[in-house]
Amino acid sequence: MKFDKIIAKEFPSINIIIGGHSHTVLKEPVLVKNTIICQAGSYGEYFGILDLELDDNLLIKNYKGSLISSKDFIPDPKIAEIIELYSKKAKKFMSKSLFYLKNALSHSLTEENPLSNFLADSLKDIFQTNIGIINSGILNKSLEKGFMSKLILLETSPSPLNPTYFEIKGIDIRKTLEKSLIEEIQMQDGSGAGFRGKYLGNIAVSSNVRIYLNSESENFCRINSITIDDEPLDECKWYSVASSDYLQRGSGYLEMSNNRNERYDPDYIRDVLRKFLQKEEMIMAAYIKRFIKKEV
Repeated sequence: MKFDKIIAKEFPSINIIIGGHSHTVLKEPVLVKNTIICQAGSYGEYFGILDLELDDNLLIKNYKGSLISSKDFIPDPKIAEIIELYSKKAKKFMSKSLFYLKNALSHSLTEENPLSNFLADSLKDIFQTNIGIINSGILNKSLEKGFMSKLILLETSPSPLNPTYFEIKGIDIRKTLEKSLIEEIQMQDGSGAGFRGKYLGNIAVSSNVRIYLNSESENFCRINSITIDDEPLDECKWYSVASSDYLQRGSGYLEMSNNRNERYDPDYIRDVLRKFLQKEEMIMAAYIKRFIKKEV
């Protein structure tokens, strides 16, 4: 939606923009200068209607737009049958065993958890950065001990997001970590480009980071100190970070967008899981605590 508005401002000769990538639900069209912008959410949840009234010169003199929920319609049985057929074929193909996971990795949207820690460590290893940072909301569930398949990895990490390198100042790392301790932020809608989860989630960091918490404080006062490789976080220093393009854009955690020198890996996050879940030392490191309550 943001980029639709930018395009409308930069190119006023465009009459209509029908967007979709941001998954925005616009109950009515938005007018930016002379451009009509429409969006109908995602996954076919709405049908969009735009009625135009033209003058004799075929110029738009009036318009009206609305959305109709697809829930009000019965699925076409022939289309549903085709979808069911290919869904079964896809599930069978993707259920083939890839490797065996010896240790379960639990997941949480609000608490430090091994699976998110594991992903932060793995991303750091890919780019060899100062720190790995990821939000737990891009992961959908825990991984149980047993055989892993493409289907399990897709269900765990459905978002088509890429491992991403960038640089960011220590002050923005601290602000992000402070926000990530607030449940209202953790449980907010995580909608954004490429996001296939539901909630934003908290922030996980790589195992070389320690966040010491004041156990009796709340919200923005909870962090006492932060160290990276046993050195105090320098709020004025630029740190190299391994994350996802979701956080690099500042989705949910706005301070993360204050970055420079971004670089993207062509793999998806689930490809990172597939590669590093076969490394026992990485799995063991995921259980190392990074958020530590400091005794008052």
